[in-house]
Amino acid sequence: MVRFKRSKEGEIALIGKSYGKSHLEGVALVFAATSDPELNREIAGDASARGLWCNMATSPELGSFIVPSVVQRGPLTIAISTAG
Repeated sequence: MVRFKRSKEGEIALIGKSYGKSHLEGVALVFAATSDPELNREIAGDASARGLWCNMATSPELGSFIVPSVVQRGPLTIAISTAG
């Protein structure tokens, strides 16, 4: 089981196992957002091999979707993206 825990310093720590392909079983959407670019590429590659949508934090061009932001103010709607 993978859990997250907030520390006293406000940081979030992962409590659980290291990444394995089995983490992709039964999921439809993947976010490869670790501090390790090589691991992110591995996750994105594994997701792609399974036909899963993957957002790639460190190399957006290797991902299959982006997460834009939408701001609505009355009749005005603006979509904002950093291209990744």
